[in-house]
Amino acid sequence: MSSEITPSFLSAGLQELFKKSHHHDFVIQCGQRKWKVHKAILHVATPYFAGLFENDYQENETGILDLSVDEPSVINAMLEYMYGGKYDDAALDAEEKITFAAKVFVIADKYQFKDLKAESASQIEILIDKPLSDGRDFSRAVQIIYENTNDVGGQEVALRGTLVECAWNCSEMFMRDDGFRAMLKEVSGFGADVAIAGMENSTFRDPQSNTYRCPNCSFLCQLDMDEYKSHPDRYCAWCGDQFSKGFWEQHRD
Repeated sequence: MSSEITPSFLSAGLQELFKKSHHHDFVIQCGQRKWKVHKAILHVATPYFAGLFENDYQENETGILDLSVDEPSVINAMLEYMYGGKYDDAALDAEEKITFAAKVFVIADKYQFKDLKAESASQIEILIDKPLSDGRDFSRAVQIIYENTNDVGGQEVALRGTLVECAWNCSEMFMRDDGFRAMLKEVSGFGADVAIAGMENSTFRDPQSNTYRCPNCSFLCQLDMDEYKSHPDRYCAWCGDQFSKGFWEQHRD
């Protein structure tokens, strides 16, 4: 009989530890929820917890870490990933998963969990590559990412680029969404990134569409007048103002 522990056995054992809290030696609290966890697992998962357990912090004396400033469901996702290599979002619909993945990305950044950051970023990319019904959850995800992370790391920069590309690819639909237009103005960093990408990278534009200069802000817009024929107006991708197709024709660049 081999003494080697197979990866599948180890994975199942770790998940069992998380579910039943056997031999736990630490507690994480978030609001009304508590998780009985294991210092060794948290220590190897992230530098944040390694630093916590290797230094003389009060939490080492009490055996309790209070994370009540965070959302319980997101903390649970982080711990699920530590013990099982995945987190459960099955109860959410497809577009709610975008917002949740953005929250998971932020919590992974906060607690220095590199693998979870990569996983959540990958999930966002997969989810926004599918047809979206509107810009609501996408807008929330953008706001969460831009307001809670910095654009200094490779994963952050790559994810922001993915969100900007999606905004351009879905611009006709998004610009009919009041929530997206409000977010575009409120989250100035994203609005600036969208504008810069539009001016620098022509791959975000449809070469068959026509170029018009916005009469309000002078931004050059790529507009397909034949698409979405049931909607008489077209929106500027920068300032959000809308004008009739006939009025846009007077401002063809």
